[in-house]
Amino acid sequence: MKILTFSTLFYLHAACGTPGVASRIGGTPEIVSAPEAGVLMAERTPEAVAEAVRRLFVRYPDRGATRRYAEKFSWDETTRGQLQLFERLV
Repeated sequence: MKILTFSTLFYLHAACGTPGVASRIGGTPEIVSAPEAGVLMAERTPEAVAEAVRRLFVRYPDRGATRRYAEKFSWDETTRGQLQLFERLV
């Protein structure tokens, strides 16, 4: 059975224009770093999930903005960033 990581799920829902609610673990804060991406929970509790969902719906981002944000994480952009990094290192 293949397990989807949060980042994979983020790309899937964001590509559809749907922002998410996430906890501040691992690389998640790097991915959910703009309002169009969604909202980070203050802590990992049911109350924090509810508060983050409320915050998301108070300022729900435009679907197009969320999709454009997700495009920053495309394979083309990722490859371009890697090549630029390698060129600086060489």
